[in-house]
Amino acid sequence: MRFRAWVWVSTLLLLALSPSAAAYSQTPPDDAARDSTTPTTPTTPTTYVPLLDPAAQAALQRAISGPQRIEPERDRWRNPAATLQFFGVHPTDTVIEIWPGQGWYTSILGAYLKQGGGKLIVGHWDANSSNFSAARQIVDAYRDRFEADQDTYGSVNVVPFSPWSGPLAKPNSVDSVLTFRNIHNWMADGWAEKAFGDFFLALKPGGILGIEEHRGRTDEPQDPLASAGYVREDFVIQLALEAGFELIGRSEINANPADTKDHPFGVWTLPPVSRTSPIGHPDDPGFNRTRFDDIGESDRMTLRFRKPLKPSVTMPAANPLRAPAIINPAQSPPPAQSVTPLPTPPTTEPKPAQPGVGPLKSHTTVVAPPLAAPRPQLERPSPQPVRAAARPTASPTSPKLRPTKSPPTAAASPPATAKAPALRQKATPTASALEKKPKARSTRRPATPPPARKVTRPSPPLPAPKAKTAPPPPPPPKTNKPDWVVPRKSS
Repeated sequence: MRFRAWVWVSTLLLLALSPSAAAYSQTPPDDAARDSTTPTTPTTPTTYVPLLDPAAQAALQRAISGPQRIEPERDRWRNPAATLQFFGVHPTDTVIEIWPGQGWYTSILGAYLKQGGGKLIVGHWDANSSNFSAARQIVDAYRDRFEADQDTYGSVNVVPFSPWSGPLAKPNSVDSVLTFRNIHNWMADGWAEKAFGDFFLALKPGGILGIEEHRGRTDEPQDPLASAGYVREDFVIQLALEAGFELIGRSEINANPADTKDHPFGVWTLPPVSRTSPIGHPDDPGFNRTRFDDIGESDRMTLRFRKPLKPSVTMPAANPLRAPAIINPAQSPPPAQSVTPLPTPPTTEPKPAQPGVGPLKSHTTVVAPPLAAPRPQLERPSPQPVRAAARPTASPTSPKLRPTKSPPTAAASPPATAKAPALRQKATPTASALEKKPKARSTRRPATPPPARKVTRPSPPLPAPKAKTAPPPPPPPKTNKPDWVVPRKSS
């Protein structure tokens, strides 16, 4: 027992005297069991994130203490050194920073990544599609300061990030994606799911998503629009899980227990915005800011997610706190596959393929099956010649030959021996057939048919006019009625 006690005491003394232990005491680790302020929930991670190597820590300290910094007096509230160490950002990484504003964190990240040859991609506001001139001015000023000064900030590439923007980078090509106090803005516009999907697509398998956000109260339901700027921590975790991430670390680096989260103008009542009136109204000089300045910046969550090395086969449950997301026209689902319709009228020639029909049908043409040759359109003959030809007759030498009823014209009916199919092909006999027609007839029959008798029917006689007669006398009264109905005649 004495030996074991001596070993524990010696180990604690070595840890206390070593420089790595001092850095460890300043930077809260990811292990929730080591952090007493982290609540124990089913989503509390247990994976330990190792500290940066001494060379990376030295490079980070040089970037934080450099003259290129923006408002370094705010470090007491934002803790950039502990936050970037918690996210595990190395100077050789390819990092995406989302919506940096005027570049408070960019002034640190750019100088830090330049020392190790890393790259910084910045997803800024989409100035081309923005209707606010102030947003365009901020983006232009950001480009002039960071993108143009490669000697100080290294490789900084600014790309648009909005509900209609494309991918932030090539798929599976980024080591870390970092965003600071921005999720409430995407919730207000209804495209938070799209943002997390873009992060997941750009990150490598095993890549890190670092989130810092204003933390809302857990005893109140989550506002789907985050009107006050606060977001519940479990809500942010659920957004990341639904996008496919896994939670591997949560820390209280940027916690502020003095933040009551019930301010008149939301989180923007606190520094650094320090609003004194509702948005769109002029500042109120009589607003007392003493209490809010004493609080300082907001209480913020600090979460570390990771893209799995292997895709997950199960999807997390839906978040009951989130409102239905607005559909993005740029991210609309691909059109359903459709089959090219058959040509009308049907032909044996192929119809050219329609572009954009579907991923599998864009180079496929459906050809109509071969059909039988259509029947020729025949001219319907007049009724009298058809009836005369269709009527069965005897040969010209038959004694029972009867004259046909045909009009007294030169165009006589075809010979009696003609068949029905021949009539359909030739509805009217030709002149040569008419010339040969008398030779085929008997000598007892006249060459030309006799004129048709004109039968006249006598018109029926008109009826004689009726003579006007007097109206009939009224019928006598019925005798079966009682005596008191019919008056009696006097005797």
